[in-house]
Amino acid sequence: MGLAKRSQSISQLHAFLEKYPDSRFELEANALIAKIKDDNEWNLAQRERTVRAFERYLRQFPQGEHRRQAENLIQEIKVIQPEWERTKRKNTPAAYQNFLEKYRFRSDKYSELAEEELEQLEEQYWKKARSRNTIREYRNYLSSFPSGSYAEEAEGRIIDLEVSAIFQGEHGFLPPMSRTGASSYTGTEMKLRLKMLRGIPLPSFTVVLKAYAWLFLVDKRRALLWQTATIE
Repeated sequence: MGLAKRSQSISQLHAFLEKYPDSRFELEANALIAKIKDDNEWNLAQRERTVRAFERYLRQFPQGEHRRQAENLIQEIKVIQPEWERTKRKNTPAAYQNFLEKYRFRSDKYSELAEEELEQLEEQYWKKARSRNTIREYRNYLSSFPSGSYAEEAEGRIIDLEVSAIFQGEHGFLPPMSRTGASSYTGTEMKLRLKMLRGIPLPSFTVVLKAYAWLFLVDKRRALLWQTATIE
């Protein structure tokens, strides 16, 4: 209903009450007048959408129908909007995640914007990691998105790259003894075994074969070195 029609409705209701002051509809008519005035002021405040406008509404209708909305919008304009602008300037996953922790349930508008920006950043980080295909980039993705959509795949690719690095090392087909140790597991061995114990699925059957082949060859290298030392 437009403002003119609402004003006309208020005039008609007042005219009704003057004509029938003892009407059984008196309470209903007064309640309708109050609601129309409340809505009129609220619509005006929404069009202006300023702290001043919403505070004006609250002064006139401290218990008005739109009181909670007015209070939330004042908070949004005074606090959340400036915080959102600072977050946008930083434009990092951590900044958006911190913003959501604070305001996820206090502003639907800015929460949705933050989630959209976070999704776009995740896609950018993952695209960069896949393009460069390095352990460093996959770890960078995981540090920013530990529970991200591609977290499991990133973990798998890190293992693939670590195993490939072992087989393509600068010391030939087998890793040097300085990397394996004489009686302890290396970081990669321990990582693979821990993943198996925890029940975390490895990225591929090929990786498992490579890993076990590597462990076998390391043990073989140790046996050969021991045999040589014994002969000498």
